[in-house]
Amino acid sequence: MIAFSTSVTLIILFCSNSLSSSVFTKQSGLWYLDSEDIAVIDGFRVENQEAKISANNMYTIPANKPIVLRLFGDNFNNPNSRIGFTNYALERDSNCNDLEKLSVSRIDSLSDKIAVVTVSLPLIYSRFYICVDGNKTKNNVTYSSWVHQGSDPWMSLEVEGRLMPVSVQIALIVLCLMLCSCFSGLNLGLMALDMNELQVISSCGTDAEKRYAKVIKPVRKHGNYLLCTILFSNVLVNSLQTILLEDLTSGFIAVIGSTLSIVLIGEIVPQSICSRHGLAIGANTIYLTYLFMFLTFPLSYPISKILDKILGKEIGHIYDRERLTEYLRVTKDYNKLELDEVNIIKGALKFKTITVSEVMTNLEDVFMLPFNALLDFHTLSDIQKRGYSRIPVYEGERKNIVALLFARDLTFVDPEVKIPLKIVINYYKHPLLYVFEDSTLDIALNEFKEGRSHVAFVRKIYMDTDSDPRYEVIGIVTLEDVIEEVLQVEIVDETDTLSEKSWHLLLINTYRHEFNSQYISDNILRRLMAQKIYYQHNPDNSNDKNSNFLYKIGELADYFILILEGRVRVTIGKEQLVFDCGPFNHFGCSVLSQVIEERNNGPIQPTPTSLNDCCLTVDNATQEKGKSEESSNKSVHSEAIRQSSNASRLKFKPDFSVEIVDTTTYMKITRSIYAQAFKASLIEKESEKKYIASVSFEETKNKVTPLTALTIFQGEMFGFIVSPQSNSEWIPFTDAFIALEKLRLRHEI
Repeated sequence: MIAFSTSVTLIILFCSNSLSSSVFTKQSGLWYLDSEDIAVIDGFRVENQEAKISANNMYTIPANKPIVLRLFGDNFNNPNSRIGFTNYALERDSNCNDLEKLSVSRIDSLSDKIAVVTVSLPLIYSRFYICVDGNKTKNNVTYSSWVHQGSDPWMSLEVEGRLMPVSVQIALIVLCLMLCSCFSGLNLGLMALDMNELQVISSCGTDAEKRYAKVIKPVRKHGNYLLCTILFSNVLVNSLQTILLEDLTSGFIAVIGSTLSIVLIGEIVPQSICSRHGLAIGANTIYLTYLFMFLTFPLSYPISKILDKILGKEIGHIYDRERLTEYLRVTKDYNKLELDEVNIIKGALKFKTITVSEVMTNLEDVFMLPFNALLDFHTLSDIQKRGYSRIPVYEGERKNIVALLFARDLTFVDPEVKIPLKIVINYYKHPLLYVFEDSTLDIALNEFKEGRSHVAFVRKIYMDTDSDPRYEVIGIVTLEDVIEEVLQVEIVDETDTLSEKSWHLLLINTYRHEFNSQYISDNILRRLMAQKIYYQHNPDNSNDKNSNFLYKIGELADYFILILEGRVRVTIGKEQLVFDCGPFNHFGCSVLSQVIEERNNGPIQPTPTSLNDCCLTVDNATQEKGKSEESSNKSVHSEAIRQSSNASRLKFKPDFSVEIVDTTTYMKITRSIYAQAFKASLIEKESEKKYIASVSFEETKNKVTPLTALTIFQGEMFGFIVSPQSNSEWIPFTDAFIALEKLRLRHEI
């Protein structure tokens, strides 16, 4: 420490002329310190116990509390000596007349070398330095001469304390957390509500929702301004809360406490609430939003205008057909729509994406009449049996449609007269309506609405390189077909005689030849597809994943699988090649081929082996009914058991594995089920052939001679009935004998 005596002169150079104190004299252009009456402080000690010494050897005292300092130095006998504190660090003996000085106090001298002073420093600055004043009067003028005592650590004081009382700080922290949670919730609740949604709610919501939407719309209309206001306000209160919390606790605890409070109370809880009740909360806090929009206007408004200019107008959520359809599907468990209502909406949304070729009836399936037909009893009966109100008329080949016959046109036609069809056609001359195969249903509906016809003929354009394009009729589409697609239901009336082709029949016929009519008849295939052969599996990701495998390498299997929906993973060979398969991929075809090869290589005679073994004539039906039933049942049942036993022994060993990796729907047909269907188809074909070869319709014109064949398929016995007056069809066993009994009674009468 440097001690100064009154005989030592310091020369200090200043850049201003404001130094006119009586203790500074100017000689030859330099200012000299005249320390005749100025107190000099060489050191001090804090008498209070609250004071402590920091790591850099400085006293740290509490703010805004009286502190007693014991001063050590020289010239303390001057009764005008004062002490002040400044935050500016200067060299010792520098002039500090022009500096801001706080807590100016008079020095109480105990001796010329020791003095005491009581001071109280505010928490404005973190460090204070000492200035000493020795007032001197000359010519009745008092001069104030403040001298800096240096910026050494032992001549400085650090001040610590709180910005405000603890209770006030806690109240402000709670207020900041409340505002933080409010702004965080409003950010999600208000910004998630676009103008389109608010318009919908204000039009068709509940009374409370309509009121809330009308309150929010004026604010939400200025989207970027609202966003900037909420974000600025949220950041402001978060920063203030962090500062207040840091003042109450240490740094690490303040960081942890601030993070947890902001995340839990200020983010997670309000956002989870406002995500469900954002409309009500936003409406009830609208005045708070207005207040902060006004307070942050200087910052928020200019930035929002820049964003409006760059990003353009806010459009909001817009749903196209696909998204709206998916939205209805996802929310089906929560909305109040009935299934029929949802189907109608879906049908209306897909209306313009479906072409007439997808819903039309192929020309080969259309009931038509030739142009040269006679309207006799047979023709009119056929028309009445079919039940159609509009019948196309062709001339030459079926593709050459020349007219359209309405069923009501035949109201006064006498079948005994046998009027030519062309006379009726030429009389009414109903217009023909044509649409192209790639036309959508909305175009077809507009054509139907014009009232010209409710039946349209679908034409296809064939482009030839050496000639002009030509048109060819490939099917028909009706108003009923269009309405069915809109309503997403099948409309069946009492006159419908044709059954709808199931999509899985078409699918299985297309992808595997083992299911075409050469091996499985249409009747048997239709019943096969109606069995419980469809499965849906959700992959199990637990420890046991064996249930996810449809096939495993080296494990015997006796079933065929066709993937309908979902995704499976196939692993092949020793190289473990892996690839994914989706819908319409199939596995285990060799299981079905074994059944066909077994029949070809070692033919098994179908049961019954001849018509005499299985058919009942009307003459001996009563006598042999019980005996024939018993023998046929035993024969067919034993054959079915033997076939099932063979099927269980004939399996294949796959060299691949198939694992379900996504929710998958698939068709599973075992070898035994396919063998039964194959056998039933053979019996049906055999019975038809033998009947055609042995029966003459001319000889049985006045006699009813029904023939039956019996088989067992999927545990049920079926009869095949053939008669001159009825079509051939498979019906349940009991119904077959009921039909036989009716025919017998009719014959006896």
